[in-house]
Amino acid sequence: MEELFVGNSVILLFWVYISFIIDIDEYYKKIILMYLITYIANVLNIVPTFQSYEILLLALFLDIEFLHDKFKKIIINSFPEKLLDFLYIMITHYSLIFFSAALFLSSDWILNCFVNTVKIILMIISCIFIYLGCKNSASEKFKIASFDEIKEKIDNIEKYRPFSEREDEICAPECVLFIEDKNFFNRGNRYTFFNRFYLQDSYRRKLKKLFFRFLRSENKTNCIDKALRGYSTIEMQFLRTLSIKNGYNYVFRRKAYEIIYSRLFLRNLKIYYKKCNCDIRCFKDYILYLYLRCAPCLHKGQEERVNSVLGYRKKIEIYSKEKLFALTLCFSGKIEWPNVLNLYSESIKEYDLDISELENLILQLNK
Repeated sequence: MEELFVGNSVILLFWVYISFIIDIDEYYKKIILMYLITYIANVLNIVPTFQSYEILLLALFLDIEFLHDKFKKIIINSFPEKLLDFLYIMITHYSLIFFSAALFLSSDWILNCFVNTVKIILMIISCIFIYLGCKNSASEKFKIASFDEIKEKIDNIEKYRPFSEREDEICAPECVLFIEDKNFFNRGNRYTFFNRFYLQDSYRRKLKKLFFRFLRSENKTNCIDKALRGYSTIEMQFLRTLSIKNGYNYVFRRKAYEIIYSRLFLRNLKIYYKKCNCDIRCFKDYILYLYLRCAPCLHKGQEERVNSVLGYRKKIEIYSKEKLFALTLCFSGKIEWPNVLNLYSESIKEYDLDISELENLILQLNK
């Protein structure tokens, strides 16, 4: 029996990984165990470093992209998109960079280049990196929902086919778009600000202002943080509402997620509905409809007060223009700003909103 695995340690290691994929429920524990086995196999020279690393990545790629999330397997079919998804998850969730550094610092390929004293230092550093990688993976400080979970949340709000056949229209969506995303319908299949349409048009002036504001600012970090918290499209805000389970304040990871997955998920979701013989002409309306029903109200976190004043959002299509405008102000917390109506006086006049009703709504929402 022992002869079976002589010279076949690579195959043995691969099957060890597969057994973990099958038997362990909590996903971060699978990652940690696979990291540790790879690291130990490397330190003990059981499997060459590059081979063990390739086997680890292959096993994880197969699991994450084909076994772990059924809806992801259905809607993401191109290899570049699968690879992008895999790298994002491994780097932001499971500290692949820390582990990679630990593995290669402990490899013979590196250690043989130095004297014994340096070797010991490198091994200590690699142990620190593997510890940090495992610790960060276990903490799950930044955690997102799976594609299966996102799709379930969407269907619980409203399934696409009934919506497309019913063709409910939101009363005066321009009131929302003026505040949230003026180019929502104009930009077509572009889902984020990170594209030529935005950089050449509406965001060019904003980016220029941001640059000069950054130069003048005494607190550069705070200036960058405020910039990253803005400039979100409705699609980006919608996706993060459904996806971010933990770690909203990890701004760079969250923004990277919004930019990558707003296109990766929503574009492929649209293709999926088309393959299901649904009319996709109202897909944009569907996203706006879902967003208005699920976006969190930042008015002191008092969702119930918003519902009692404006009415429950399950029937967002029957909201008056004034209620829809007030609700949109609640999303960003602007409802609490003094003289907020003066800020939007031109749009209130343009869309023929009842100023007295708006004042009354804002008064009730701020009680």
